[in-house]
Amino acid sequence: MSSTEMQAQEKTKYKKRICKEDRREQILLIASEIFSQKGFNGATTKEIADKVGVSEAIIFRHFPTKQALYSATLDNKTTELMKPLWLKCEELMLKKDDRGVFITLAAQILEFIHKDPTLLRLLFYSALEKHELAKDFAETTARQVREPAVTYIKERIGDGDFRPMDPVRAAKFFFSLVMQWAIGRDLFQDSSKQDVTSWEAAKEITGIFLSGISTKQYFQDFESTDDKYPKE
Repeated sequence: MSSTEMQAQEKTKYKKRICKEDRREQILLIASEIFSQKGFNGATTKEIADKVGVSEAIIFRHFPTKQALYSATLDNKTTELMKPLWLKCEELMLKKDDRGVFITLAAQILEFIHKDPTLLRLLFYSALEKHELAKDFAETTARQVREPAVTYIKERIGDGDFRPMDPVRAAKFFFSLVMQWAIGRDLFQDSSKQDVTSWEAAKEITGIFLSGISTKQYFQDFESTDDKYPKE
């Protein structure tokens, strides 16, 4: 086989691989949309296949079962949220800028959900249907998201700037405040929250949280330091 033929063969393999990856992403995108609208029990692989424009056989070539597809859909959405989540907080954590850390963290989560509430709807459906993935999310993924916060809170307790407490419970409380706001605004369409930006909500949530756990006063000079933190 000539070098030209070998190069052509490699290009063909590469195109096939790219097409396969694109198809998988397309399936996940459509599946997340349908699962978030109908839940695991209400959605069918046939409906997903029809929306993608392929046969069910193609769906099962990528995902052996409906359960595997559902799991991959949740994993995909969770990864989109988790991957950049703590990157913007790292420098603030090193500086021990408590307000900056929690405002930035809350704002990112709220804005992600506001732009794409699919993950929120998927999690609610999982819980309502008592699907095992809801429990798996609570025990694994949610814990992974919390771990840096738990470590940071524990460190700040050691510094004497946070009151002695269970850092795991404190982290859970913070994320509960964030998720409760997101649920009201983006799932139940609470009219009182529609004109409040993710950044503004994050400031309020952080003020309440830090005033409860800190040995310092966090409600003072609330507006004066806003420009210190990135809003994107």
